[in-house]
Amino acid sequence: MRCLLLLACLAAACGGAPKAFPRLPSQGGPVWLELTGEHTVVWTDLPEKQAEEALRQVEQFHAVMNALVFHSHAPPQKVMVLIFRELDDWQLFGTGSKFRRLLGFHVLAAESAFGVPFLTYCAESASGSDDANDWQLGLEPREVRQHILGHLVTEVMLPVAPAWLEEGMASYFATIELDDARRVARVGRFPKQMLDHLRETGMDSAEVTIAQDPGANMHRQAAHLRSHVLFSYLLNREPDRFATYQRLLKQLPPSRYREAWDLAFQGLSFPVLEKSIDQWLNGGSLSFLTFNLEARFEAQSRRRLTDAEVSGTRAAILMLTRAQDVGLAREHALAAIAGDPNQLAANVVLFLLEEAIPEARARALISSHPESGLAWAILASTLPAGSAEREEARTKACQLAAGERMNDRVRALCE
Repeated sequence: MRCLLLLACLAAACGGAPKAFPRLPSQGGPVWLELTGEHTVVWTDLPEKQAEEALRQVEQFHAVMNALVFHSHAPPQKVMVLIFRELDDWQLFGTGSKFRRLLGFHVLAAESAFGVPFLTYCAESASGSDDANDWQLGLEPREVRQHILGHLVTEVMLPVAPAWLEEGMASYFATIELDDARRVARVGRFPKQMLDHLRETGMDSAEVTIAQDPGANMHRQAAHLRSHVLFSYLLNREPDRFATYQRLLKQLPPSRYREAWDLAFQGLSFPVLEKSIDQWLNGGSLSFLTFNLEARFEAQSRRRLTDAEVSGTRAAILMLTRAQDVGLAREHALAAIAGDPNQLAANVVLFLLEEAIPEARARALISSHPESGLAWAILASTLPAGSAEREEARTKACQLAAGERMNDRVRALCE
């Protein structure tokens, strides 16, 4: 799991949060909808009109990424977007854990309990902190979603990116402004609150920022600001050397990322770089990119989710955010299995908790989710040791779940 946006939870803000999740749809709880677009599947308890708007905006974001990054070679997998309507309900996923208030996060396909990449966030804005490092408070849900999508895109391009580059690129992509009426998207404008944030905390030095290891937490305000400003500056003022740097990153291992910087920006000292950035911030030009949005991006299909799908979703998220207290995740997973024994997310949670999965159920999961490495891992765990079929399932699981953040149980299976 990556791109956790973490915020300290104030007692006044969280003291009145509900103690249990809302009832399931069949029990009088919120209706959950699935809306499917060309590149996106949205699961949400938002009203249908708001769900349609969220789907449309994610599809528009994909169109911009296709033009800006993928150049018509975008990954074929759909992205699942899980949107929670109420902040109080959303905060239950972090109750009692270090993730006491999180804005959102994403999970790559290899780790996903849904078999595809997913991101999740709350549609209600968080507020109520006077901490100068809480630059994230006050972000609109659209900005949160685009920031997380930006991390997802960065990891597709460069799975182990320098921490500053991933944060800077995600922050840059979060600036996308979608004008549905004119069917255009603009990219590159600094957030209106950035100047205030710069006055509050300043920025980390460029040299310290560049030196951060892949995976480092760059959401501290001074680190986040330097990453965003540095990315935008290089894109505007040093596009050729910046492009060379990114090419070198794809050729070199993470242990040589600093060497990639030194080679691409040879002769540019960090004091000179910081002075140039400061001058640029105080009067330099900022280029905006504009893209035409030719399609309307309407939902191709829609349906209501079952109780089992809602319970399985809760179980999967709880498994990530409350890993030290897995009892509640297990409870929701078992509730999902009771309604639908073949619900993928619930079975993945039980597998990760080392619960026994019947072989017949594991085969059914493969039939409906052949793209899921975790489903293949479940099947391998049910088959006799040493059998050819188990080896085939194990190999498939290891291929689909390969990556730096392979799940520990899958890693043990693959080693």
